[in-house]
This record gives sequence, structure tokens and C-alpha cells, in this order.
Amino acid sequence: MNIKSGTLNVPSPVVFIHLGLEPISYLENNLETAAHFSPESDIIVIMNHAHPLRSALAGLGRYRVIAVEELPRSTAHDTFSAATRLDREFRGGFWHFAVERLFVLEAVYRALALPPGFHVESDNLVFFDADKMAARLVSLYPGLAATFDADDRCIPGLIFINEPGALTHLTSFMAEETTSSPVKVQQNDMRLLAKFRYANSTKIIDALPIVPPGYPGQLRSKIGQTPANPSLYSRNFEQVRSIFDAAALGQYIFGVDPRLSVGRRDTHGFVNETCVFDASLLDYVFLPGPRGRAQPYVETTNGLWPINNLHIHSKRILLPEAGPVPRYAYGTWPKAQKLVRETIFDLGGTATRWRRALRPAKRPKAAPDTPVSHAAALASFKANATSASTMAGVTSLIPIDCLIVAAAKDAA
Repeated sequence: MNIKSGTLNVPSPVVFIHLGLEPISYLENNLETAAHFSPESDIIVIMNHAHPLRSALAGLGRYRVIAVEELPRSTAHDTFSAATRLDREFRGGFWHFAVERLFVLEAVYRALALPPGFHVESDNLVFFDADKMAARLVSLYPGLAATFDADDRCIPGLIFINEPGALTHLTSFMAEETTSSPVKVQQNDMRLLAKFRYANSTKIIDALPIVPPGYPGQLRSKIGQTPANPSLYSRNFEQVRSIFDAAALGQYIFGVDPRLSVGRRDTHGFVNETCVFDASLLDYVFLPGPRGRAQPYVETTNGLWPINNLHIHSKRILLPEAGPVPRYAYGTWPKAQKLVRETIFDLGGTATRWRRALRPAKRPKAAPDTPVSHAAALASFKANATSASTMAGVTSLIPIDCLIVAAAKDAA
């Protein structure tokens, strides 16, 4: 659409951000794919100055490569860096950088005065023209739009940025959450974005469609969670006429990161246990796209719909070829093994529910001289706390002197 910026018509940019010095063999392939489908767009790559790949990418001439050290740091960024307790050692600081890149993204938009565009994670293949896609989204999403795969989780492999002020609002929120959270709580990017959505209107942040019409099942995750608002996951589909991947499709078609699948030789057909839909219930095909490059589609009884991106969780270097994707994408024996695993999982869950139902109710421990009314209030508090969502707190009528949280998921 060439959105007007000042006196120039500027195509919508695609921003990749990679922080740290870890090697990323797949990045060049994914950048080239983005450039292929968005030939007029500015493909911006943010990296540390010392990363060995930075000079090589800059030398290609197609990408706008910027050292992160050259970008201004906001007060919110400094606050986050000083307060965060995210692991900076695991995989070269993966969890820390996953959150920090959102502060960097805000700095990029602020420093370069970019028009509406996209942020894409390094392990995503994108199959759309950013300029044309932004033209569809700009009237639907006044702030930000991202790929949410559950009510309490966002997989931000792709974010549409319409209003940069919404990014500033997001980074201020993340800095505040980081400083105010209990010591043991790990505020990763997936949970922070979900909490930010709960705290704001759709004018600030909203969901991109990830489920096509004609999905042959109820929206329900493998662990039994159902969304409070199922329509959230098909938001604006009628206008967009395509879906985005919140990791589930890329994991199903191409498998998961080998580092997470020790002992499993083939992870094609993996079904994300947290996502609100089961990717194995859908059919997929790669069809020839612009200048012969194949792009993915999902097929339902309602039609054949483009898939705008695939989150390549397996970190494979891919240039997909045209053709259908087999169900489960691998042979009969692994499929049988998968069925057995799922059956055992379901039986185990059923047995656990029955065991809990038949177990005598626990009586909360209280000191011998505790008033009866106080003991009753304590029992009520514990019952409510047990059923609380991680996105909500529990109000207590009892003055609590000390609360010890045994795990991060119990912090609510």
C-alpha cells in the first residue's frame, strides 16, 4: 500500500531482531524468504555489533542492518534490565532476550519513525507481501496485533505494529510488571503479552486470526483448557481471508526443536498441548506462489486459505516445495506410537480426576487456639486459591503474615 510517511510513500517494513552472539544458521534463509515475498519492503535486521553474521548480512545490500548498540534506550528498557530475573545463561540468554527484543522493537520504531509494519521472529518463514498485508490490517488493528494461542499466552512469532505509541505502552507495562512481580516469578514474553491484552482494549492490542473457518472440532487444548471467547482466535478473518501461525502449524508440519525432543527421532506431527486447536485435524498443502516459491495453505470444508507465516520451531533451514502435507507428516509406526501416548495421557488424566474426586477433603491446618471463624475463612481462601487462574488473584479476608509460593505457577 505504500503508506505515506511525511512526503514519501514508504512500503511497510519487516523487522527481525536477534540479540546476543548465539549462531543462527537459519536466519539468512528466513530473511531471504521475507525479501522474496515483500520485494519492495525494507527488511530491517537488528543485531549486536559483535555478532559474526552482522557484517555478512550488511554486505548483501538487500537488508538494512543496524547494531542494537546504536539504538536509544528508553527508561523502561533500563528499568527492565535492572529488575529482570530471567535466566541470562540458558541458551545464551534466550529467555532474557525474548523479552528485551520488545524494548528494542519500540526503540527501532521510535528512532526510525517507521510506518505500520511487522516484527518477525528469526525462526519464522513469512509468505506474504508486507505492504499488501498491512493495507488489510491497518483499519482493523489501530494499535498492535499478535498471535495468541491461548487465553493466557501469546506466541509472538509475528506482531503487526500500526501505532508505535502502543509499543511504548507495552514496554512501560512490561517494566512495571518486572519490578512488581514476586521474586520467583519468571515474566516471559508470552505471559507478559497475554497480561497486557487483558489489561487493555482492542484499540491497544488485539489478536490475529489463527483458526480458519470450518475447523472440525471444539476449540479446546490438549490439556483441557477452553477459551473464554472462541471468536478471539478467528478475529477479523472475514477481512484478512488468511491465518497466521502461533507456532502450532510450524510444529505440526516440520516438528519441534531437537533440543526439546531428546530420544524422539521424528517429531513431525507434534500437536502443541497448550494451543486452543489441534493442528492434526486440518489438511495442509504447499502451492506455487510468487516467482515459483511455494507457500502454505490450510484446507477445510469452507475452502482453501493461505497461511501467512510458519513458526519453524525445529530451526530447520527450509525452502518448502509444492505438494500436500501428509496427515501427521510421517509413517504409520510413529503415528501409532503417538496414538498410544495420547491414549495413556487421557487415561491418566481420567484416573487422576477420579482419584481426586474420591479423596477425602483436606482440612487446612490451623493452630489449636485459632478461632472457628478464622479457620472457616482460611478453608475458603485455600479453596478459592486452588481453583484460581494464573491470570487472576485471590482475595483473602485473613491478614496473612507470610506466604511462601512453592512454584511460579502458584504465584496468583
